Amino acid sequence: MTAAAAGDLDTFEVLLEYKADVHYRVDKEDTSNVLVTAVKGANEDIVTIVLDNYVDINAPLGKYGTALQVACLVTEDSGPELVQFLLERDSAPDVNMAGGKYLTALQAACYRGYEEAVESLLVKGADVSIQGGFYSNTLNAAASQGPTSISLRWCVRKWMTN
Repeated sequence: MTAAAAGDLDTFEVLLEYKADVHYRVDKEDTSNVLVTAVKGANEDIVTIVLDNYVDINAPLGKYGTALQVACLVTEDSGPELVQFLLERDSAPDVNMAGGKYLTALQAACYRGYEEAVESLLVKGADVSIQGGFYSNTLNAAASQGPTSISLRWCVRKWMTN
């Protein structure tokens, strides 16, 4: 669904009107789905349509983890806002859902250095002590941004209170 990736709402709606298969994959080895594509396109309207009609927000997305993890990895221009958008939905995502390269959304947000997203995830109950993923744990992912990283300070503070 190239229209979802491009954030092209008009084309996406036309494709749906003509019963386009939102689950079609060109590459059968690719475990992503239309939700990953929509989140990467960073169009909240398309993400809403997909979540309301086609895909569970907590669905495991293979190497991408979950929709929340993908939102934590997209460009700095839209990532933190998209994370907040997903967290505020009625069917809010499980912030500790594990899977994908970075294991959790918190580890992905720390890796990208998205302080707003890190703060939002911690407020929603993200667990800093979950082990695994590319950096082995959240503190290592936050430390990858440097010793003065605000994400690292947030995570250390949360870790020390647990």
